[in-house]
Amino acid sequence: MAKRNWVMKWSYGYAGTNNQEAVDACDELGISEEQLESMTDEEVESMLTDICWEMAVQQVEAYVE
Repeated sequence: MAKRNWVMKWSYGYAGTNNQEAVDACDELGISEEQLESMTDEEVESMLTDICWEMAVQQVEAYVE
């Protein structure tokens, strides 16, 4: 059974850009407690990491002039 409470963390590599957010895996992944019970910590960690990467990427602005 995977744990329910996790802390998602991300940094942009320079001072003052470390962020973290405590999350409930069921709420964040949109799954039931029963589904969570059938998962491993590694599976949940992988899914939450994907969400964390997506959140970080959405905050980055890249452009060419």
